[in-house]
Amino acid sequence: MIGILVITHGDLGKGLLSTVSMLVQDNDMLESIGFFPGQGAEDLQKKIVEKLDYMNSCEGVLCFVDMLGGTPSNVVSEFVVRDKNQKIKLVAGVNLPILIEAIALRYSMKLPELVSHILGVGKNSIIDVGEILLGGMKSS
Repeated sequence: MIGILVITHGDLGKGLLSTVSMLVQDNDMLESIGFFPGQGAEDLQKKIVEKLDYMNSCEGVLCFVDMLGGTPSNVVSEFVVRDKNQKIKLVAGVNLPILIEAIALRYSMKLPELVSHILGVGKNSIIDVGEILLGGMKSS
């Protein structure tokens, strides 16, 4: 099984996991960490170490962050670079569809394969619904 860790600004990760729990029963090795005003990168790093230690028995850990370039992304990136066994992967731009997909497939896929798969899901989950609904109604 692959552990999943969602690290975001504020309570976004906690909210996503709360929503996921309405749709998916599997919450084993599924954790979130919030980064709040007044905290520093060192505070976040300590929390991440605790969660990664907790998930040490997993085949790997897939970390999701809310956005590339923010403190959560930058701090997790340091762990990814130092991870000689490539047991930690990082995906920026977490959303509900990719999180649900990762949870559903984390028992049946290896970590690199799972990352590749959810990147495709992520690209397909952002849709201009108006284009779909009104696309056939364009006049010539």
